[in-house]
Amino acid sequence: MTTRIFSICIILMAYPLNAQQPSLAGDWHLEQQRIRSHRGESGEEFLRGYSEGLDLEIFPDHRFSAGTDSGRWIFSNGYLLAIQETHIDSLALNEGGDSFTFAASNSFGSPSESIRESGFTVALKRPSEDPTSVQVAGDWVLLRQSLQFSEIDEDGSVTANLLEVNHNRTDINLDVSGTFQGEVVTDTESPENQGTMLSGKWLMNDGEFSALVGRETVSRPNLSAGGDLIIHGQEDSLENGNETLLGTTTEIWLKRPDSLAISDVVGSWGLAGSMIEVLPDTGRNTLELVDIGIQNARIAFNLDGTGTISNLNSETVLRSDPAQNVTWTIDSKEIVVTAGGRIFRFTMSAGKDFAGLLKSELDPDSNVRRFDFFALSKLPKTPGFAADAANGSLSGPSGINPVVALTIQSVEGIPYQVQESANLADWITRSAPIVGTGEKITSTFEAISAGTRFYRWKLLPLGEPP
Repeated sequence: MTTRIFSICIILMAYPLNAQQPSLAGDWHLEQQRIRSHRGESGEEFLRGYSEGLDLEIFPDHRFSAGTDSGRWIFSNGYLLAIQETHIDSLALNEGGDSFTFAASNSFGSPSESIRESGFTVALKRPSEDPTSVQVAGDWVLLRQSLQFSEIDEDGSVTANLLEVNHNRTDINLDVSGTFQGEVVTDTESPENQGTMLSGKWLMNDGEFSALVGRETVSRPNLSAGGDLIIHGQEDSLENGNETLLGTTTEIWLKRPDSLAISDVVGSWGLAGSMIEVLPDTGRNTLELVDIGIQNARIAFNLDGTGTISNLNSETVLRSDPAQNVTWTIDSKEIVVTAGGRIFRFTMSAGKDFAGLLKSELDPDSNVRRFDFFALSKLPKTPGFAADAANGSLSGPSGINPVVALTIQSVEGIPYQVQESANLADWITRSAPIVGTGEKITSTFEAISAGTRFYRWKLLPLGEPP
């Protein structure tokens, strides 16, 4: 007689007792910059850039809506998951709960005709009360990435070219008196502008920031609830005969902190951003797009100045396989990270839970220039779904495959599914999707394999059939 032994392993994860969930409910605004590459059967590449602004509303009952789209949200292992009809996005939310970032890349089409799109998104929660000039005044850094394209129509045949990728950093002091002083620190397209001084007046009107520079008024209405972050995006178009010039710009404004200590940085951070690699085509005065890519990763900064990067996706800039060691330090209220032989300087916000970076670097051997546009978000200590207690049991007569019953607290409207593994590496599906009710849900199935088995709950897109 053969004796079959079954066992269930339940893995518990330890999290700080002071873990708190940020309050997300409210009105949000997001800005996204995307590049689309469309390569046809002839091999000709058609390029286009987009800047898109979108208002978003997040509700306390785990729902969100953005225009005609809607979905559910849930925390998991410090990240905010946006669960939508066909996919799930992992959002790097900051500790204060008033901003998040993520990057996404998609490829589709056929071998003869393919489309690839890459985008970087920054979002902020709008304040419930209008910020005052006293709250906004201080030292700010403006980080701007702009792209310019040309479309030429020759008898109905359109040719598209990338003309410019530009990084611009401007340091600005907003004085509480309503005046400002600024200096252009970086301008990759026109280096002669570096060192240019700016001055003018600024004010807060109905919660919106505006500045008068010369005779031009600049308005930036999207200020974060924490008062230390402004985002802006825009598209421009100019027609000149059969040529149309198209531009897309994304701005991140960060109010700088009064000070920055090692203890402010130590912890787990979410890294998101985009990468563009170009090669000058001197014969046509255009740029050849060599590559576009994204970065979604988690960085752990340790007290001793070391750290690790663990990627959330396979398409990365700071490559790790599966994790990469880094070192870090603080210089002039910025986080300086050394990874893969490269140095990255992140400008910290006053809330000390968000940082931004523009980096342009030329490879002297290949003449390829790379443009990195990244953001760091200090992740909240909110385990959420990753630490939800799951109860399991075995039952059944001796000698018969027992029944496994797994129970977990659910969020209403989110589909859940149980998976099984013998080695924590290879997983198979063991149950049909179960839609959450807001209460505990249970999945029951027959144990078909002897020995130790591991089980986990997996979240599914909303469109998965039950």
